[in-house]
Amino acid sequence: MVHGYRFTLVVLGILVLMGAGVLVFQKNPREQMAPQSLRLRVAATIYPLYDLVRTVAGSNADVALIVPPGALEHNFELTPKILSDLSGVKTIFAVGHGLDAWALQVTNAIPGSSIAIVDRGVQIRESIEKDEGPSDPHYWLHFGNARIITDTIAEYLSILDQENASMYRENAEKLKNDLARAEQELQAQMEPYRGAPILVFHDAWFYFAENLGLTIAGAFEPFVAEEPTPRHLAQLANVVKEKKIATFFIEPQLSSSAVKSFAEENNLGIATLDPLGGVPGRLTYGELMRYNAEQVLGAVRASRK
Repeated sequence: MVHGYRFTLVVLGILVLMGAGVLVFQKNPREQMAPQSLRLRVAATIYPLYDLVRTVAGSNADVALIVPPGALEHNFELTPKILSDLSGVKTIFAVGHGLDAWALQVTNAIPGSSIAIVDRGVQIRESIEKDEGPSDPHYWLHFGNARIITDTIAEYLSILDQENASMYRENAEKLKNDLARAEQELQAQMEPYRGAPILVFHDAWFYFAENLGLTIAGAFEPFVAEEPTPRHLAQLANVVKEKKIATFFIEPQLSSSAVKSFAEENNLGIATLDPLGGVPGRLTYGELMRYNAEQVLGAVRASRK
């Protein structure tokens, strides 16, 4: 959960001071806050989605993050404290497709709240990880999808707070322009290495690879939190040799202890791809995508020297 500024809630007409707890509402430091009594309260399940929501919301809404940076979004456990801190939230923006189904518990616990799945207009690919469901939920890791999500967020916020609808749409247009510029820059940097194969920890990176012209050569874990079999590791070793892969990409939210022996046996360096961010250097969606692109660029360039 996000730690930050103390905040107040209007409950039965009485201002109640709530201490800074596991989860608090965040204010956007780039804009002046609107009066507390007029503010809309919403939440987002994961950090990249939270950053898009807070950017579109600007100064007119409080936005809460549910899954803290560094935590695994799959099978996240909600506590009574989290649910208490989410009191007053009108909408929870979620990814859906098996990734954050636990968000339903929030709406069951908070009267008047609802879930907004942000996948409308996004082309969802079939999932390899069947434990997550039939579709791949990692669609936010694509600039084009992020722009679609941004429009969806603006539409929901405009319905919830019609008085500030024009500002939400204006913020969304600015954000989409910023994302388009970042996408073009990173695609240009990646162009000389189009089709480069990468070896990832688990199958979360197909949208990212498609967006930047990369190829997923294989994944260490066939499913989230499932140890690879000897047969699977042997197949991966053959892929490494055939594709001349030099780097193994781990994720900060997942344990990588089992990777080290495989990397050593196959002369692989280790680098990090982060699907969630929320840490210094990856505090905005754009920073997160840039970080991941630079990680891949460094690895691919090193393999071709």
